[in-house]
Amino acid sequence: MRPLTSDAVLALYSLHLMMRRNKPVPVGEIQRSSGFPRKQILSVLNKLRRGELIRSQPGRGYVLTRAGGEITLANILHAVERSSSPTAPCGGNFDACNVRGSCILAQLCRNAEQGFQETIRAFTLAELTDKAPELPVCVDPSLP
Repeated sequence: MRPLTSDAVLALYSLHLMMRRNKPVPVGEIQRSSGFPRKQILSVLNKLRRGELIRSQPGRGYVLTRAGGEITLANILHAVERSSSPTAPCGGNFDACNVRGSCILAQLCRNAEQGFQETIRAFTLAELTDKAPELPVCVDPSLP
């Protein structure tokens, strides 16, 4: 699995909070409960809004534009993460590998990438319904 950026974790957290509350969630509530900086929260919410996953209710907060079961992890990642070129030499990205024909890891990378893509397309926000809206312990909101 590729590492999730802090923006992706914040997006998941914010969307999960909106789904659980089932009412508009103000930025201040996301900031208080997550510990993320307001500037980063606003940036992520704008990306989610442009990705048509949330909408603003002026003076009240943000709400989901569709049911949690219709929002996949792939939708979320597409909305908040920039495409980045692989690290070295292919970063495990089979499609970006220039030497996949002779690389002994090519099959492993292709299978891992296919599995990752299948998982993020299948995993929906609704699968978090019974989870408390808490950040994973491995996330430090003070780090970019």
